[in-house]
Amino acid sequence: MTTADSVPHRISARVRILLWLLVVMAVALAAVAATTRSLPLRDVEHRVERLLAQETGECTAFFERGVDPSTGTRFHDRNGSPRPT
Repeated sequence: MTTADSVPHRISARVRILLWLLVVMAVALAAVAATTRSLPLRDVEHRVERLLAQETGECTAFFERGVDPSTGTRFHDRNGSPRPT
């Protein structure tokens, strides 16, 4: 057995510091990626909610009037909804 075999291999301080920096940068990159992804998704969700509310309002107004816009006559269903053609 030689003296080189009995010495445990230790990671140098320089390598440990670089590994810690790598871990910190990976966490920071993950946080930035998550934020960058969540902002556009939230905007799309708000836009869809607004458009659905608008369409619901238009549909409600259409059914409340109960008049076929192409002929100007009232619908004949009991509940006032248009019949498919």
